[in-house]
Amino acid sequence: MLAEVATSPGVEAILVRESNNPHDPNAISIWARKRDGEPEMIGYMDKLKAKRFSKMIDGGEAVKAVFTRGTGLDIDSYVPMVLAARSHVLSALLSA
Repeated sequence: MLAEVATSPGVEAILVRESNNPHDPNAISIWARKRDGEPEMIGYMDKLKAKRFSKMIDGGEAVKAVFTRGTGLDIDSYVPMVLAARSHVLSALLSA
């Protein structure tokens, strides 16, 4: 299957806090950009990580995420992986 969203390593992943999610009040969805630049939801952060990160987000901390495994547009896709961290930590990692 050809990828409809960009999940190449280093590409920003968008995290959306879903406090009203009926299945998990700590839910955080993960989004990637489509060809037209619009975001599309591709999945959820696992429950244990979401519990930790939801507290950070709800407390006003800036959190960022990038794909560490995935593909670009129009490339055979496989399951992407995301690295999420406090914004200043991720910025330091990406600039190293």
